[in-house]
Amino acid sequence: MPSSESTGMARMVPWLHFSGGDNLWFHAWHPTSHSQLAGACIVLIVLAILERGVARGRGVVSTHLRAKALRTISPADINANPATSEKFADALPTVEAVSPNKKHATIPPFVLTYELIRGGLCALQAMFGYALMLGVMTQQAAYIISIIVGLGLGEFLFGRVGVAAGHMH
Repeated sequence: MPSSESTGMARMVPWLHFSGGDNLWFHAWHPTSHSQLAGACIVLIVLAILERGVARGRGVVSTHLRAKALRTISPADINANPATSEKFADALPTVEAVSPNKKHATIPPFVLTYELIRGGLCALQAMFGYALMLGVMTQQAAYIISIIVGLGLGEFLFGRVGVAAGHMH
């Protein structure tokens, strides 16, 4: 690497450390003092709490949208089968059923607005997850501790709300 490039680049410390000076997401966000580092840690805690909130909200919204989409299907649509139509009824043997055979839809129909909402929430959760991952990749121990504390607080606050649609990344 030419010497002109090495003078302008900040070096990352390749081990866990508590010292300041690591870029967090942007070149302009370069906390060096203790107060700046504390501010960055507070932002990471809030971001981790929001990530858990979005994950739980995503699970609740997915469950709600799935139930709403399944309600739009009529039972006649679910039980429709070309083999049992009048045309094929004579060719099939007659069997008396002990209990009625009721089919349930397992995959809700495609509804564009529902899928856009679900996709947007997934993208938002992924954005939060990748932002947290970049904080961990600095190997700044205070950032990592802040992220773990934030995820724990977020789970404490939102964990009872519902089951998350996806697993934690």
